[in-house]
Amino acid sequence: MRLPLPIPIQRAFAVIAWERAFLAFLPAFLWLIGSLAIGWTGALALLPLSFHVTALIAFLVGLTTLVARGGRRFRWPTKREGLRRIEARNGLADGCLDTAYAEPFGGDESHPLWIASRKKLIETAGRPKPPLLNIDQRQADPFFLRCLVPLVLLAVVGISRGNPEGLRASLSPPFPDPPPIIVDAWIEPPAYTGLSPILLRHQIHNFANIPESSELHIRLRDESGDLVRGVITYTTDEKRRRRIKTSEADQSTVTATIEETGLLTINARRESRQIRLNVRKDGPPSVWLAEDPELATGVIRLSVVTSDIYPLAKGSLILSLLPGQKLSADAPKPDKAITANPSLIDLPELAGPTGQIEVEIDAETHPWAGLLVKAVIEVTDGRGQTA
Repeated sequence: MRLPLPIPIQRAFAVIAWERAFLAFLPAFLWLIGSLAIGWTGALALLPLSFHVTALIAFLVGLTTLVARGGRRFRWPTKREGLRRIEARNGLADGCLDTAYAEPFGGDESHPLWIASRKKLIETAGRPKPPLLNIDQRQADPFFLRCLVPLVLLAVVGISRGNPEGLRASLSPPFPDPPPIIVDAWIEPPAYTGLSPILLRHQIHNFANIPESSELHIRLRDESGDLVRGVITYTTDEKRRRRIKTSEADQSTVTATIEETGLLTINARRESRQIRLNVRKDGPPSVWLAEDPELATGVIRLSVVTSDIYPLAKGSLILSLLPGQKLSADAPKPDKAITANPSLIDLPELAGPTGQIEVEIDAETHPWAGLLVKAVIEVTDGRGQTA
């Protein structure tokens, strides 16, 4: 059978650890409380900026040094030290409690000799009391700073009625604010659109509608005109994110081609600004006839309707000679080099703004005058898309 012996070893550990922590970390504690008392008065805020910063650095360095010194001095108690303190507290002989944690030889706890030894140990030790704190406070703190410094802190807090504005001012040096960043951002639409550059405003969460394939230009500077470095990213609605870098031609300007709608983010000097760019897709143009062509007078008259977002780049009439035609005996035969390929007639009237446009084509001088042809009107926009 097991005869338990209640030894307050855990409480002994706590007592010894507290004694050692008190001696090791008392300087750091006094330094922290004293610094808080000074800071709570707001005295540091009255110093010039350089002295203010120096005082805060000195506080941190001093606290770190004292905590590190205390950590080197502090040592966790061992079981042997705990047992010696319990023996001293209860007037027991040194080492008599060591056998409390012994195990019987062979693990046989029912052996008469083992039981007899345990009973004798219990009779000798009884119910040992835990050790008491034993700190020589006068030697550790002869000037009673452990009492005086906290009282000073309580007095300062009481005088200020618990208002922490002084401490907040002491911990926040009045560093000068950096000059505001000026963001020069503009959009250059493709030349074929005929649109003027679009200036992007600097407010957060603004947006701009821009044509597809527009060139984005950004320059960051301060009030004095000096360039400012920043991180500029563009995130599309599909969550594709890329960083926009400076152009090779102009290292002071960030340039990128915008093809998709997304969010432009500018981060510089702890400031963040965002502008949403809504890209207007440029689809292919369209063209149709408003009415049937007029062919009676030898001049082809077409009433053409074109449609596109932006002005068209060019228009043309493509003629293809229909095969199997019978020509009159007195009609000159067209050259095979001419009839082998379609004939292209430029229609400059269709270039430019879209809408209903009247077109006249002199067909009498064409080599295919009087012949049957297939005619196709083709228009091309600035992106090279045709209809």
